[in-house]
Amino acid sequence: RADDLAMAQAATDTDKDKALADVNHAHEVAVKLTHDYPVYAKSWVCMGQTLQSLGQYQDAISAYQEAKARQPENVETYQGIIECYYALNQPTDAGKTIAEAVDRMPMYPGFKELQMEHEMKYGNPEKVVADREKIAADAPDVAQNWKQLAATYESVALTKAAAGKKSDADAWFEKTRSTLAQAAQKFPNDLSF
Repeated sequence: RADDLAMAQAATDTDKDKALADVNHAHEVAVKLTHDYPVYAKSWVCMGQTLQSLGQYQDAISAYQEAKARQPENVETYQGIIECYYALNQPTDAGKTIAEAVDRMPMYPGFKELQMEHEMKYGNPEKVVADREKIAADAPDVAQNWKQLAATYESVALTKAAAGKKSDADAWFEKTRSTLAQAAQKFPNDLSF
């Protein structure tokens, strides 16, 4: 609890020296927690979070891995590991961790969404199309679903265009335009369409 308070205080501090002192204090508390209560995943999550705040991403991953060993279905653990891999510019490892989180916690929708975003940015956006279409079909009154579907179509179109497949790209651009037009009619007060 003291660690959470110190982290929260560091996040709201405008004075950089004071914020760094708060994070260092949080790290000291996390060290004590992992020493005094090493069997609890939360102790290791706190350690991972403080190391992550200090920019020590590889060490943070190790702490999060300790937490994961103690509590394999801890959402904070996976989120921390994924964020650290991205910070280290290791998207392949982030993707593997996201896939593991989806497999281990299929009822947590945040990881499935993160998996789709990861595939859009680092993989093959065409793999995301069926999921985005299903989400939009299942909840057609949610404007965000239409935006994400159109963004997926556009990403596929751009990928096709970059590969020199003009006719394929044009077809996907048309799907993008059509989706945005339908959404604009469905949501006339939403100016983002």
